[in-house]
Amino acid sequence: MPSHGSSTAEETVLQSLEMEKEKVLEKESEAKLENLQYEKTVTITWACRCGSKFQESVIEFAPGAAQKLVQAVIDLDIESMAGLSSALSSSSSLSSSSTEYVKTPVPVKLSRRSQNKSTNAANESESTGAKTHEKPIEAQYILLCKSRGNEIVLKHADISKTLCDQSSYQVLHRKHYGRLSGIFRWATLKQIESVEFVRFHLYWKKNVSIDTNDIGALPPSDSEEYCFSADTNPPVLKSALRHFIEHPSHAPKHPYHRPRIPKKLRVRLDVNKELITHEGYGIFVKENICWTKVFVIEVVFATCCLIFAVVWCRRNERGIQDGFAIAGTGLSYLTIMLGGLQAVFQ
Repeated sequence: MPSHGSSTAEETVLQSLEMEKEKVLEKESEAKLENLQYEKTVTITWACRCGSKFQESVIEFAPGAAQKLVQAVIDLDIESMAGLSSALSSSSSLSSSSTEYVKTPVPVKLSRRSQNKSTNAANESESTGAKTHEKPIEAQYILLCKSRGNEIVLKHADISKTLCDQSSYQVLHRKHYGRLSGIFRWATLKQIESVEFVRFHLYWKKNVSIDTNDIGALPPSDSEEYCFSADTNPPVLKSALRHFIEHPSHAPKHPYHRPRIPKKLRVRLDVNKELITHEGYGIFVKENICWTKVFVIEVVFATCCLIFAVVWCRRNERGIQDGFAIAGTGLSYLTIMLGGLQAVFQ
C-alpha cells in the first residue's frame, strides 16, 4: 500500500510539472506571436551634437526599437563605451540591468545572408584546431543613386573596410560629393533635400530609373545578394542619413547604422547582355537649391563690391558713379560665374 501511495504522488507531481511546462510553452508562443504581429508608428525627436534637431516618424516591429534608433545617433566612441561598461560593471545593480538590456534586443527583419553569416561565425568560433589565416574581405556596396541634371546615376560606395558608422558615412560623403570640398561645395548652391530607401532599375551603365511606388522599398528578407538587419522601417532614420552624409564627422563611432543599411554583396550591380534592366536596392539622395548659400554668397560679394567702390572714390577723388559702375560690373560677372559653375558641376 505505501508503494501504491508513493507512485500516485509521483504521478501527481509529474502531471503538475507537465501542466506547468505546457503553460510556459503557451506563454512563450504567445509572446513570439505578439512580436511577429507587433507594428506601431512612433514619432521620435533627436538632436545631433552640433545642435541640429530633427523629428521623424518610424514604424517599429518590436517594442522599444524606435527608442534604440535615437540612442544609436548619440556620439559614443569606442573608448567612452568601454569606460561606460567598466563603470557599469563596478556597480552590481547597474551591471545586472545592463546585462538584461543586452539580451533583450532581437532583430525582427534579418536577411537570409545575415543569418547565414551569423551561423557560419558561430560554427567557426566553436571549431578548434583550425589553421589561423586571414580570409579575404567580402565586398559590400551601398548603392547610392543621385540626380545629375535630368538623369539619375548610380554610384557604388564600397564600405568593405569600414568598421564604424563614421567611416561608412565618410565613404558615402566622398561618393556623393566627389572631389568637391569646402568652397567648391558652396559654389554648387545645393543641399541634400531628402534621402530615401528605394528599389530602382539599372538600364544603362550608371543610369537608373525609380518609380514612385518603389520609394521606401527594402530588399527581400530571403535575398542572397543583399545583407541588412533591422527592426524598424526605415531601418535608419532618414534625417540621420541626410545629416551624416553631409557631415560625416558628426556620425557616431560605433557600428549601428552600418549593418542596418542594405548592402550589395560580392559584386557590383551591372547590366549584362542578357538583361535589359537590372533591379537593385539602395538609397536615393535628392538635392535642391540652398537659398541660404545663394543669399550668403550674394551678400559677401555685394559687400566686397561696396567696399571697393568706396575705396575707389576716396583714392581717385572721382565721382561716385565710376566706383559703383565697377562694383555693378563685378556683381554682373559674379552672376555669370555662378551660372557657369552650375553647368560645370552638372
